Amino acid sequence: MGNEDLDLIRGPGEGRRRYLDFLGAQLDPAYRRAWSRYRRALRAKNLLLKEGRNRDAEIVSYEEILIEEGTVLMTIRQHMVDELIPLAAAAQTAVSGKDEPLAIRYLPASGPSLRDSILQARDREMRLRQSVIGPHRDDLEIRLHGVPASEFASEGQQRTVALALKLAQGKLLEQRGGKLPIYLMDDIFGELDPFRRNALMNHLPATAQKWITTTTLDWLRETPALEGLARFTVRERNASRE
Repeated sequence: MGNEDLDLIRGPGEGRRRYLDFLGAQLDPAYRRAWSRYRRALRAKNLLLKEGRNRDAEIVSYEEILIEEGTVLMTIRQHMVDELIPLAAAAQTAVSGKDEPLAIRYLPASGPSLRDSILQARDREMRLRQSVIGPHRDDLEIRLHGVPASEFASEGQQRTVALALKLAQGKLLEQRGGKLPIYLMDDIFGELDPFRRNALMNHLPATAQKWITTTTLDWLRETPALEGLARFTVRERNASRE
């Protein structure tokens, strides 16, 4: 977890796709295989489109791979999001301490049928000379209180939503993998109020290993419950325990 996780809420779709890809690659070997084959076929198709010559037969052959592997990715992504929804909602309530309904929805760029969408987009792709349909354009819709979190949530709420998504990710890894992940929190506590700091730590699995990096300990004085944490100082690439 880090401040860059705010991009999950207000950044472009690429960051949210990385969120899903990381989780899919960790949870399902079929996802890793499908994503690897999909990316290779997508790269080849885009190269053919950029040439601008009549390479329809070759393009169609790569599209068959994109459809086959892309459908696998879409199916697994939808299942993951279905599992993440209650976990993220519970984390949002716990960390915020408020009844802030959080909803996430998977938005496949192709709609329900990847094959139909690729066929319909063929002329447009020929004009643009790039692939515009497929899982590489998917996104997540994130809403708080029923409205887009990127547009209407305060910065504090956006930070909490980003934390809720990462906590849900960790919980799903724990549930599916049968073992606790290591939680890395990169310089985020200075941006949270004391309540949210304590709530975050309490929501994490008690026996999980947790590492917090920070450039200042000023926030720790406001959070007495965390003062017992072991501390290490890093100077010139050397770490020493305080």
